[in-house]
Amino acid sequence: MARRRKCGGTASTDTGARYLIRRPKLGGLPGRTDRPAPRGVGIRAPQLLSSRATDGQKFLPAHTGGPNYPVELGRLDGMVGTRAVVKHSLPGAGFDLDQLNKLFAANGLTQTDMIALSGGHTIGVTHCDKFVRRLYPFKGGRGAGGGPPMNLYFLRQMRQTCPLNYSPSAFAMLDAVSPRKFDNGYYQTLQQMKGLLASDQVLFADRRSRATVNYFAANQTAFFDAFVAAMAKLGRVGVKTGSDGEIRRVCTKVN
Repeated sequence: MARRRKCGGTASTDTGARYLIRRPKLGGLPGRTDRPAPRGVGIRAPQLLSSRATDGQKFLPAHTGGPNYPVELGRLDGMVGTRAVVKHSLPGAGFDLDQLNKLFAANGLTQTDMIALSGGHTIGVTHCDKFVRRLYPFKGGRGAGGGPPMNLYFLRQMRQTCPLNYSPSAFAMLDAVSPRKFDNGYYQTLQQMKGLLASDQVLFADRRSRATVNYFAANQTAFFDAFVAAMAKLGRVGVKTGSDGEIRRVCTKVN
């Protein structure tokens, strides 16, 4: 019989890895996460939304209007982990479509899975350092006007949120349409060219993925179904068995 997962199956134990996993907190929303969030973003994400709830609780998507679905239990926790391992296992905030597909395909996930899981950005925030290069021109970088396009009004708004001398704690909502509701507003945000991260907006900017974005933007049920299916696949990635893992007594360190 499968043993109940204690710590979310994370392999991260050092200080740097825990920093990536814990920031920022999910202000005002129920639920918890003990897994790293993709693309270097605190709560934006596929893996965040796979976190288990305690007995009797709903999972985070259902708490905020999304689908309620069972999460398979029994994953063992890793024996070792570092900041570098966590960082290089996650998509970057500036990834293009080819980079996203390559990383997800390496874990048995399709482009449609990746786009559905990206819809987890319908709730949550990201800090300014993850998208500031989309707002201003920088020497040696793409800067404003480079990479996926951004709505001009939204660009001006984000420059107020994240000026050049922004505070390290400054952040913005990932979904400009309905930031506190788990729905298909994220995809409508991309249609309006208000995707905060380059790796989000590229899903609409690239013609190879645009049709799926449009489909999910118009059909919330299709998005929910695809999200649940992709989450099930994601939960089976890298499962440890036998002596490769353990059930930790304290989630942030090995037994």
